[in-house]
Amino acid sequence: MQKNIKAQAQFASKVLVAAAIYNLIWGALVVLFPVWSFELSGSPAPLNAIFLWQCIGMIVGVYGIGYAIAATSPLQHWPIVLVGLLGKIFGPIGFIWSYYQGAIELGFVRHIIFNDLIWLIPFSVILLQRYSSYISEGAANLEDEKILGASFNTPGLVADSQKITVSKASENKPLLVVFFRHAGCCFCRELLDDVAKMRAEIEANSNLAFVFMEQTQELTKKLAGLSLGDIPIILDPSTALYRSAGMARAELTKLFGLREMLRAVSSVLRFGVGNLAGDGFMLPGSLLVYRGKIIKRSLPSRASEQPSLCLWDNAKKDLNAS
Repeated sequence: MQKNIKAQAQFASKVLVAAAIYNLIWGALVVLFPVWSFELSGSPAPLNAIFLWQCIGMIVGVYGIGYAIAATSPLQHWPIVLVGLLGKIFGPIGFIWSYYQGAIELGFVRHIIFNDLIWLIPFSVILLQRYSSYISEGAANLEDEKILGASFNTPGLVADSQKITVSKASENKPLLVVFFRHAGCCFCRELLDDVAKMRAEIEANSNLAFVFMEQTQELTKKLAGLSLGDIPIILDPSTALYRSAGMARAELTKLFGLREMLRAVSSVLRFGVGNLAGDGFMLPGSLLVYRGKIIKRSLPSRASEQPSLCLWDNAKKDLNAS
Protein backbone atom coordinates (compact mmCIF):
# COMPACT_ATOMS: atom_id res chain seq x y z
CA MET A 1 0.00 0.00 0.00
CA GLN A 2 2.73 2.47 1.02
CA LYS A 3 4.81 1.57 -2.05
CA ASN A 4 1.80 2.16 -4.29
CA ILE A 5 1.12 5.57 -2.72
CA LYS A 6 4.78 6.51 -3.08
CA ALA A 7 4.78 5.51 -6.77
CA GLN A 8 1.62 7.55 -7.35
CA ALA A 9 3.16 10.58 -5.66
CA GLN A 10 6.32 10.28 -7.79
CA PHE A 11 4.30 10.09 -11.01
CA ALA A 12 2.17 13.07 -9.99
CA SER A 13 5.22 15.08 -8.99
CA LYS A 14 6.93 14.53 -12.35
CA VAL A 15 3.78 15.54 -14.25
CA LEU A 16 3.34 18.69 -12.17
CA VAL A 17 6.99 19.70 -12.47
CA ALA A 18 6.72 19.34 -16.26
CA ALA A 19 3.47 21.36 -16.25
CA ALA A 20 5.07 24.05 -14.08
CA ILE A 21 8.08 24.43 -16.38
CA TYR A 22 5.89 24.53 -19.49
CA ASN A 23 3.48 27.10 -18.02
CA LEU A 24 6.25 29.37 -16.77
CA ILE A 25 8.05 29.33 -20.12
CA TRP A 26 4.91 29.75 -22.23
CA GLY A 27 3.56 32.48 -19.94
CA ALA A 28 6.85 34.39 -20.01
CA LEU A 29 7.03 34.22 -23.82
CA VAL A 30 3.49 35.50 -24.21
CA VAL A 31 4.10 38.37 -21.78
CA LEU A 32 7.44 39.37 -23.33
CA PHE A 33 6.75 38.51 -26.98
CA PRO A 34 2.95 38.54 -27.45
CA VAL A 35 3.11 38.97 -31.23
CA TRP A 36 5.23 35.82 -31.55
CA SER A 37 2.45 33.57 -30.23
CA PHE A 38 0.04 34.95 -32.84
CA GLU A 39 2.59 34.40 -35.60
CA LEU A 40 3.07 30.82 -34.37
CA SER A 41 -0.63 30.17 -34.83
CA GLY A 42 -0.64 31.76 -38.27
CA SER A 43 -3.00 34.52 -37.16
CA PRO A 44 -2.54 38.28 -37.40
CA ALA A 45 -1.92 39.95 -34.07
CA PRO A 46 -4.86 42.22 -33.17
CA LEU A 47 -3.19 45.28 -31.68
CA ASN A 48 -6.21 46.09 -29.51
CA ALA A 49 -6.00 42.64 -27.84
CA ILE A 50 -2.25 42.45 -27.15
CA PHE A 51 -2.59 43.63 -23.55
CA LEU A 52 -5.36 41.09 -22.88
CA TRP A 53 -3.24 38.32 -24.39
CA GLN A 54 -0.33 39.31 -22.12
CA CYS A 55 -2.67 39.09 -19.13
CA ILE A 56 -3.57 35.56 -20.18
CA GLY A 57 0.13 34.75 -20.37
CA MET A 58 0.57 36.08 -16.85
CA ILE A 59 -2.30 33.90 -15.58
CA VAL A 60 -0.80 30.82 -17.24
CA GLY A 61 2.53 31.62 -15.58
CA VAL A 62 0.82 31.90 -12.17
CA TYR A 63 -0.70 28.45 -12.78
CA GLY A 64 2.88 27.27 -13.28
CA ILE A 65 3.79 28.49 -9.79
CA GLY A 66 0.76 26.64 -8.43
CA TYR A 67 1.81 23.42 -10.17
CA ALA A 68 5.34 23.78 -8.73
CA ILE A 69 3.87 24.05 -5.24
CA ALA A 70 1.56 21.08 -5.86
CA ALA A 71 4.54 19.00 -7.08
CA THR A 72 6.05 19.09 -3.56
CA SER A 73 3.10 17.05 -2.24
CA PRO A 74 0.72 16.14 -5.09
CA LEU A 75 -1.78 14.07 -3.12
CA GLN A 76 -2.09 16.78 -0.47
CA HIS A 77 -2.40 19.64 -2.97
CA TRP A 78 -4.95 17.91 -5.21
CA PRO A 79 -7.28 20.98 -5.28
CA ILE A 80 -4.61 22.81 -7.33
CA VAL A 81 -4.62 19.90 -9.80
CA LEU A 82 -8.43 20.00 -9.92
CA VAL A 83 -8.44 23.73 -10.71
CA GLY A 84 -5.83 23.10 -13.41
CA LEU A 85 -7.90 20.27 -14.91
CA LEU A 86 -11.00 22.45 -15.02
CA GLY A 87 -9.04 25.10 -16.89
CA LYS A 88 -7.86 22.50 -19.39
CA ILE A 89 -11.44 21.36 -19.93
CA PHE A 90 -12.95 24.82 -20.32
CA GLY A 91 -10.07 26.09 -22.49
CA PRO A 92 -10.93 23.85 -25.47
CA ILE A 93 -14.64 24.54 -24.97
CA GLY A 94 -13.97 28.26 -25.12
CA PHE A 95 -11.80 27.83 -28.21
CA ILE A 96 -14.52 25.89 -30.05
CA TRP A 97 -17.14 28.48 -29.14
CA SER A 98 -14.91 31.39 -30.19
CA TYR A 99 -13.92 29.69 -33.44
CA TYR A 100 -17.52 29.12 -34.50
CA GLN A 101 -18.29 32.71 -33.55
CA GLY A 102 -15.54 33.80 -35.92
CA ALA A 103 -13.61 35.45 -33.09
CA ILE A 104 -10.48 33.32 -33.38
CA GLU A 105 -8.45 31.59 -36.07
CA LEU A 106 -8.23 27.80 -36.41
CA GLY A 107 -4.45 28.06 -36.04
CA PHE A 108 -4.95 28.76 -32.34
CA VAL A 109 -5.68 25.09 -31.91
CA ARG A 110 -1.89 24.64 -31.55
CA HIS A 111 -2.04 26.49 -28.25
CA ILE A 112 -5.03 24.45 -27.14
CA ILE A 113 -3.23 21.17 -27.89
CA PHE A 114 -0.09 22.01 -25.90
CA ASN A 115 -1.68 24.14 -23.18
CA ASP A 116 -4.68 21.94 -22.46
CA LEU A 117 -5.30 18.71 -24.33
CA ILE A 118 -2.01 16.92 -23.64
CA TRP A 119 -2.49 17.49 -19.88
CA LEU A 120 -6.04 16.18 -19.61
CA ILE A 121 -5.13 12.53 -19.11
CA PRO A 122 -2.19 12.93 -16.68
CA PHE A 123 -4.10 15.45 -14.54
CA SER A 124 -7.14 13.15 -14.50
CA VAL A 125 -4.93 10.22 -13.47
CA ILE A 126 -3.51 12.23 -10.56
CA LEU A 127 -7.00 13.07 -9.30
CA LEU A 128 -8.20 9.47 -9.70
CA GLN A 129 -5.16 8.28 -7.74
CA ARG A 130 -5.97 10.76 -4.96
CA TYR A 131 -9.59 9.65 -4.91
CA SER A 132 -8.56 6.00 -4.75
CA SER A 133 -6.14 6.58 -1.88
CA TYR A 134 -8.76 8.66 -0.04
CA ILE A 135 -11.32 5.85 -0.23
CA SER A 136 -8.66 3.32 0.85
CA GLU A 137 -7.68 5.46 3.84
CA GLY A 138 -11.30 5.39 4.97
CA ALA A 139 -11.72 1.62 4.66
CA ALA A 140 -13.31 -0.26 7.56
CA ASN A 141 -10.85 -1.73 10.05
CA LEU A 142 -12.77 -3.69 12.68
CA GLU A 143 -11.41 -3.03 16.16
CA ASP A 144 -14.14 -3.70 18.70
CA GLU A 145 -11.89 -2.68 21.60
CA LYS A 146 -11.79 0.92 20.37
CA ILE A 147 -15.57 1.12 20.25
CA LEU A 148 -16.10 -0.53 23.61
CA GLY A 149 -13.47 1.70 25.21
CA ALA A 150 -14.83 4.93 23.76
CA SER A 151 -16.42 7.22 26.32
CA PHE A 152 -19.23 9.76 26.26
CA ASN A 153 -20.60 12.22 28.77
CA THR A 154 -23.49 10.89 30.77
CA PRO A 155 -26.70 12.83 29.99
CA GLY A 156 -27.14 16.07 31.90
CA LEU A 157 -23.48 16.39 32.93
CA VAL A 158 -21.10 19.11 31.76
CA ALA A 159 -18.23 18.33 29.38
CA ASP A 160 -15.57 17.83 32.03
CA SER A 161 -17.70 15.64 34.27
CA GLN A 162 -17.32 11.92 34.89
CA LYS A 163 -17.36 9.85 31.71
CA ILE A 164 -18.34 6.23 31.15
CA THR A 165 -17.37 3.89 28.33
CA VAL A 166 -19.61 2.17 25.81
CA SER A 167 -18.74 -1.16 27.42
CA LYS A 168 -19.75 0.01 30.89
CA ALA A 169 -22.96 1.58 29.62
CA SER A 170 -24.01 -1.80 28.22
CA GLU A 171 -23.57 -3.81 31.42
CA ASN A 172 -27.17 -3.82 32.62
CA LYS A 173 -29.07 -3.24 29.39
CA PRO A 174 -28.27 -3.48 25.66
CA LEU A 175 -26.96 -0.25 24.16
CA LEU A 176 -27.87 0.85 20.64
CA VAL A 177 -25.11 3.06 19.25
CA VAL A 178 -26.14 4.95 16.11
CA PHE A 179 -23.41 6.39 13.85
CA PHE A 180 -24.62 9.27 11.67
CA ARG A 181 -23.38 10.71 8.40
CA HIS A 182 -22.15 14.30 8.54
CA ALA A 183 -24.60 16.54 10.34
CA GLY A 184 -25.56 18.59 7.27
CA CYS A 185 -26.62 15.52 5.26
CA CYS A 186 -30.34 15.18 4.46
CA PHE A 187 -30.11 11.45 5.22
CA CYS A 188 -28.61 12.24 8.64
CA ARG A 189 -31.58 14.49 9.37
CA GLU A 190 -33.95 11.80 8.16
CA LEU A 191 -32.33 9.23 10.45
CA LEU A 192 -32.62 11.60 13.41
CA ASP A 193 -36.32 11.97 12.69
CA ASP A 194 -36.69 8.17 12.55
CA VAL A 195 -34.93 7.84 15.91
CA ALA A 196 -37.21 10.47 17.46
CA LYS A 197 -40.32 8.65 16.22
CA MET A 198 -39.02 5.26 17.43
CA ARG A 199 -37.43 6.43 20.67
CA ALA A 200 -40.03 4.85 22.96
CA GLU A 201 -39.71 1.49 21.19
CA ILE A 202 -35.91 1.68 21.13
CA GLU A 203 -35.63 2.52 24.83
CA ALA A 204 -38.04 -0.26 25.73
CA ASN A 205 -35.42 -2.67 24.42
CA SER A 206 -32.10 -0.83 24.83
CA ASN A 207 -30.37 2.33 25.90
CA LEU A 208 -29.42 4.77 23.17
CA ALA A 209 -26.24 6.65 22.21
CA PHE A 210 -25.18 8.70 19.20
CA VAL A 211 -21.88 9.11 17.35
CA PHE A 212 -21.32 12.23 15.24
CA MET A 213 -18.23 13.57 13.50
CA GLU A 214 -18.95 17.12 14.64
CA GLN A 215 -21.54 18.77 16.83
CA THR A 216 -22.52 22.08 15.28
CA GLN A 217 -24.93 24.63 16.71
CA GLU A 218 -27.42 23.60 14.06
CA LEU A 219 -27.17 19.96 15.14
CA THR A 220 -27.60 20.88 18.80
CA LYS A 221 -30.78 22.79 17.95
CA LYS A 222 -31.99 19.90 15.80
CA LEU A 223 -31.48 17.41 18.64
CA ALA A 224 -33.28 19.69 21.09
CA GLY A 225 -36.16 20.20 18.65
CA LEU A 226 -36.62 16.43 18.36
CA SER A 227 -36.37 15.94 22.15
CA LEU A 228 -33.09 14.05 21.66
CA GLY A 229 -30.86 16.55 23.47
CA ASP A 230 -30.43 14.24 26.45
CA ILE A 231 -28.99 11.33 24.43
CA PRO A 232 -25.27 10.77 25.19
CA ILE A 233 -23.00 11.62 22.28
CA ILE A 234 -19.54 10.55 21.19
CA LEU A 235 -17.73 12.94 18.83
CA ASP A 236 -15.36 11.34 16.34
CA PRO A 237 -13.94 14.02 13.99
CA SER A 238 -11.21 11.69 12.69
CA THR A 239 -13.82 8.95 11.94
CA ALA A 240 -11.50 6.42 13.61
CA LEU A 241 -14.41 4.96 15.58
CA TYR A 242 -16.56 4.77 12.46
CA ARG A 243 -13.93 2.69 10.70
CA SER A 244 -13.30 0.56 13.80
CA ALA A 245 -17.02 -0.15 13.98
CA GLY A 246 -17.11 -1.34 10.36
CA MET A 247 -18.22 1.79 8.50
CA ALA A 248 -16.28 3.04 5.49
CA ARG A 249 -16.14 5.83 2.95
CA ALA A 250 -18.56 5.39 0.07
CA GLU A 251 -17.40 5.33 -3.51
CA LEU A 252 -18.79 8.05 -5.77
CA THR A 253 -21.29 5.66 -7.38
CA LYS A 254 -22.74 4.92 -3.93
CA LEU A 255 -22.66 8.54 -2.86
CA PHE A 256 -24.01 10.28 -5.97
CA GLY A 257 -25.67 7.36 -7.77
CA LEU A 258 -29.12 7.52 -9.32
CA ARG A 259 -30.65 5.85 -6.27
CA GLU A 260 -29.06 8.46 -4.01
CA MET A 261 -30.20 11.34 -6.21
CA LEU A 262 -33.82 10.11 -6.28
CA ARG A 263 -33.88 9.46 -2.54
CA ALA A 264 -32.23 12.81 -1.83
CA VAL A 265 -34.99 14.73 -3.61
CA SER A 266 -37.72 13.55 -1.25
CA SER A 267 -35.42 13.65 1.77
CA VAL A 268 -34.31 17.25 1.14
CA LEU A 269 -37.91 18.38 0.64
CA ARG A 270 -38.90 16.85 3.98
CA PHE A 271 -35.84 17.45 6.14
CA GLY A 272 -33.70 20.05 4.39
CA VAL A 273 -29.94 20.08 4.08
CA GLY A 274 -27.18 21.93 5.93
CA ASN A 275 -23.49 22.68 5.66
CA LEU A 276 -20.96 19.87 5.40
CA ALA A 277 -19.92 19.00 8.95
CA GLY A 278 -17.45 16.13 8.83
CA ASP A 279 -16.36 13.57 6.26
CA GLY A 280 -18.96 13.72 3.49
CA PHE A 281 -17.96 10.29 2.17
CA MET A 282 -18.38 8.38 5.46
CA LEU A 283 -21.36 6.03 5.70
CA PRO A 284 -23.66 5.59 8.72
CA GLY A 285 -24.21 2.49 10.82
CA SER A 286 -25.52 1.11 14.10
CA LEU A 287 -24.28 -1.35 16.73
CA LEU A 288 -26.01 -3.26 19.48
CA VAL A 289 -23.69 -3.68 22.46
CA TYR A 290 -24.43 -5.82 25.51
CA ARG A 291 -22.20 -6.63 28.47
CA GLY A 292 -19.08 -5.43 26.75
CA LYS A 293 -19.69 -7.25 23.45
CA ILE A 294 -20.89 -6.06 20.06
CA ILE A 295 -23.85 -8.36 19.45
CA LYS A 296 -25.11 -7.03 16.11
CA ARG A 297 -24.13 -4.50 13.44
CA SER A 298 -26.03 -2.74 10.68
CA LEU A 299 -23.67 -1.41 8.02
CA PRO A 300 -25.30 0.28 5.01
CA SER A 301 -23.30 0.15 1.79
CA ARG A 302 -24.81 3.30 0.23
CA ALA A 303 -25.34 6.86 1.43
CA SER A 304 -29.11 6.58 0.84
CA GLU A 305 -29.47 3.47 3.03
CA GLN A 306 -30.26 3.87 6.71
CA PRO A 307 -28.94 1.58 9.46
CA SER A 308 -31.37 -0.58 11.39
CA LEU A 309 -32.76 0.82 14.64
CA CYS A 310 -34.27 -2.55 15.65
CA LEU A 311 -31.16 -4.69 15.98
CA TRP A 312 -32.50 -6.42 19.08
CA ASP A 313 -35.14 -8.19 16.94
CA ASN A 314 -32.42 -10.15 15.12
CA ALA A 315 -30.18 -10.58 18.14
CA LYS A 316 -32.47 -12.14 20.75
CA LYS A 317 -30.55 -15.44 20.88
CA ASP A 318 -27.24 -13.60 21.27
CA LEU A 319 -28.71 -11.36 23.95
CA ASN A 320 -30.03 -14.35 25.88
CA ALA A 321 -26.67 -16.08 25.54
CA SER A 322 -24.91 -13.02 26.95
